[in-house]
Amino acid sequence: MMRDPKRDEEILLACNRALAEASKNPEASAEIAGVLLEKGLALRRLGRREDELAAYEDLLTRFGSEPAAAVRERVAWALYDKGYALAELGSYGDAISVYEDLLSRFESSPEVGLRARVAAALVGKAVLLNELGRRTDALAILDDVLARFDHAHELPLRREVARALSNKGWTLARLARDVEAIEVYDELLERFGEASDAELREQVALTLVNKGHALRRLARSDEATVVLQAASERFGDDPSPRVRRVGAEALLLRGSVLLDLGRVDTALAVLDDVVRRYRGESDTESRIQIASALAFKAQALSERDARQDAIEVYDEMITLFGDSVEPELRSHVAEAHYNKGVWLHELGKRTDALASYEELLNGFDNAEGAEIEQLREWAQIRYDVLRQRE
Repeated sequence: MMRDPKRDEEILLACNRALAEASKNPEASAEIAGVLLEKGLALRRLGRREDELAAYEDLLTRFGSEPAAAVRERVAWALYDKGYALAELGSYGDAISVYEDLLSRFESSPEVGLRARVAAALVGKAVLLNELGRRTDALAILDDVLARFDHAHELPLRREVARALSNKGWTLARLARDVEAIEVYDELLERFGEASDAELREQVALTLVNKGHALRRLARSDEATVVLQAASERFGDDPSPRVRRVGAEALLLRGSVLLDLGRVDTALAVLDDVVRRYRGESDTESRIQIASALAFKAQALSERDARQDAIEVYDEMITLFGDSVEPELRSHVAEAHYNKGVWLHELGKRTDALASYEELLNGFDNAEGAEIEQLREWAQIRYDVLRQRE
């Protein structure tokens, strides 16, 4: 379920009160640093990125040179979270610089907590290098993580090893080296496939989905459906929302692959299952998965010439997501209006078709992106043609 913003506002107030109280005690460095970290995370959940960064900067300014072990670990976390926040803002170069600052300070530290932050910073840097198209550099860093921490037994480090393997497989796939990627995915599954830890379960689930993608690209779609079915069955009802969303993604991808294979009835049942099982989820990612399932379903029905059934699916899409502000959901709804208009026209329902095009033309703006601009252009052409026939 989506976290209640009021709860985070309450946490923020509590953090500010705790900071005011702890500041009276000169020996409370670790406590203050911990509260600042918690404050930063609350601000992140509230979408207040600049304020989040300010909280980390406050911590680093106050305690960046503190020698106490408890404070040093909080400094490492502040640097890591600062890098993550900058990456979320698209400031990849600045984020990499922050990760490198973390590495320069703590790379030789023996403490498990600090070693885990070092490993996490290396993986984070590799992820950003991938975003910048520097795949070979990313692979080198991920191999470095594996060389340093591959045999670690501590859970925080095992999590980073799993993330490194997952990202290595993904990077190889982006380099069109899918066979090698699958070998890395299989290594991760062999080593961590039975893990009970939620973060490791998430990496296992992601790896199964990515393996499904790789098998699909290699024209091994039958194998992909087996892998994806296993992922959705195991993780589709996971108690962790993050893991559950990956299970839902596996189910959605399986439906898409089944459509590729021409197994339309099975695919439609799978897509209906996505909508049925996750309709109550309120987070954006789950809502996008539901919208995608409806879009795949409508497309399959259209290709079967089941136009009225497709229109009903588009109506469901519009009902569920017509008031959404998320760009990806807006694109789904815009496409639903356009396609609904096309099929209404084909069915001879001219007035209804015009109304559907009007919803798209009046309810959306070209500034929302190239996809919506193109849909509006097509809708305007069809609208004008229909009006000319009056």
